[in-house]
Amino acid sequence: MSHTKNYEPKEYKLGSDNELRFVVGAEEVTVELLDGRAELFGTELIRNKRYTFPPSRVIAIYAYDFATIELIGNDESTYVSDNTPMRSYLQIHTYLEKQREKSLQSLMVKKQKLGKQKRGPRLLIAGSMDVGKSTIARILSNYAVRNCRTPIYVDIDVGQGSISVPGTLGALFLEKTADVINGFDTKSCLTIHYGYTSPGRNFDLYLSCLKTLADFVHRKSMSTDEINSSGIIINTCGWVDKQGYESLTKAAEEFEVDTVVIIEHERLYHSLKKDLPSLVTIHKVSKSSGIEPRSRDMRAAARTNSIHNYFYGNYNYKLCPHSFPLSFDSIVLAKIGAEALPDSCLPFGMKIENCKTKVVKMNISPDIKDHLLAVMPPGSVLDQSLLSTPCVGYIVITNVDMENKVIHVLSPQPSPLPCNVLLYSDITFIDDNNIV
Repeated sequence: MSHTKNYEPKEYKLGSDNELRFVVGAEEVTVELLDGRAELFGTELIRNKRYTFPPSRVIAIYAYDFATIELIGNDESTYVSDNTPMRSYLQIHTYLEKQREKSLQSLMVKKQKLGKQKRGPRLLIAGSMDVGKSTIARILSNYAVRNCRTPIYVDIDVGQGSISVPGTLGALFLEKTADVINGFDTKSCLTIHYGYTSPGRNFDLYLSCLKTLADFVHRKSMSTDEINSSGIIINTCGWVDKQGYESLTKAAEEFEVDTVVIIEHERLYHSLKKDLPSLVTIHKVSKSSGIEPRSRDMRAAARTNSIHNYFYGNYNYKLCPHSFPLSFDSIVLAKIGAEALPDSCLPFGMKIENCKTKVVKMNISPDIKDHLLAVMPPGSVLDQSLLSTPCVGYIVITNVDMENKVIHVLSPQPSPLPCNVLLYSDITFIDDNNIV
């Protein structure tokens, strides 16, 4: 039920290069563009259409020239700012568009067998936590689509999971802009299972997932001239020290990145300038003054909300998940990563294999209750091929009945599962809707 009827509409006038900023509290907030032009994270608002934002959203509506916005709801946190880095983001977009045009021209030359094809830009966005990396990725992706491009959006931030659930790396082929309320349509995403919220929990596995995703993205980008010339936009995690820095340079290598945007991190800028190939163009931009750091509890709540939305849908598009039992002997439960054997247990001269990326079978126990499981594609078998195989979706274990040797699961689709091979995730979700 809407609570906005308890508030009087209030108009805000935005001048050129202004942002209307507000945080949606416990009650929803409705906005309407009355005049001018405005956008939210790169998606244009439709004039005289009402948009209702659910609680806990941070909103920044931007006007290049001018706009009149009507807001209905609690406006205590609402203000208009003229301190915005959006112009610098537009400059990055303009640079990327020039690279896309060069790529298209080279395609024409290639068809005439007169030269070598130049692919579209491959952009990596880097910076510390809470500087707006995912927002810039969304803005630049939307701008590309609005210019009739078909870029591939890649998210390797396993902590939040903007494409699938947390603990995954993913890619989206974009043909339309993000929905103002719900973001990009993720129905046709490519998802690589990792199973942790930090790359450091199993760094070898994370690097393996990076390579697997990059291989799939390379093949997809070469499938048509339009996709190839549109390029790739990569969102990264906020861990930029030690192994986190190594993961950035590895991502740049695996995805063959030629452009990097660094958000407000001087040391990272100079380190990457030194360590990346000289052909890589590096841009440095400021973060938005409207960004505020999130606490650990806020991050955990965001992860829980992401998983909840995966099963139950988002604010405007509700889903009805299914609950059903699975007998122990009807599934094959596995995980990636095993304990390494001590040297004393190995025969003389035998090399220690990398146990961090070894696929091993798991025994079912009460400890797996509330954990996510990745469902593998039909035909999958329990071997090392699972390491480089995208998953088709996720289920969560809601109960483990050891006496009857049955687990109960919450699933987006009804029984039966497309495959009985399931990969364990360290990430948990307590089903708060209690589907029976």
